[in-house]
Amino acid sequence: FYGPDGVGKKMLALELAKALDCASKSAEACGVCTSCRKITAGNHPDVRVVDLAWQAALRNEPLEKQQNLRIEMIMTERHRLLQSPVEGPWKVTLLDDAHRLTADAANVLLKTLEEPPANTAIFLLTPFRDRLFATIISRCQPIRFRSLSDDEMELCLTRMKIPTETHPH
Repeated sequence: FYGPDGVGKKMLALELAKALDCASKSAEACGVCTSCRKITAGNHPDVRVVDLAWQAALRNEPLEKQQNLRIEMIMTERHRLLQSPVEGPWKVTLLDDAHRLTADAANVLLKTLEEPPANTAIFLLTPFRDRLFATIISRCQPIRFRSLSDDEMELCLTRMKIPTETHPH
């Protein structure tokens, strides 16, 4: 998923993770089962957001010290993906700020993308598609996100049956 910050890339990836692991087994997440609630709370064992904050916590370092996603973080996540799911049918990784991968980390990720374990979904999120390695992009399905105009937002709110006059433009 690529596009400007704040347009819903991470939110959609989390909703897709919920749909994959939802106990309702329907095409959409129910939002109320244990699995959906755990994903929303960020504590589902089969769904992980890999980002600079996660790396800082694992390395016991300040967030400000994190500049790039390092190889050992991607190796740790790859090892997790190779294990069987703990609670749901799918293992899901959201790799936030994927443009921050070091070259070595990108090569480890590339191996995982080329030979993904069964029932694994990996979402790469970035505002800068052009900063991803071409080899990574070639093994992904890029989906562009963009900001909505006021008219498009109003149409979406109307379709969702949310009164538009209660929302600032």
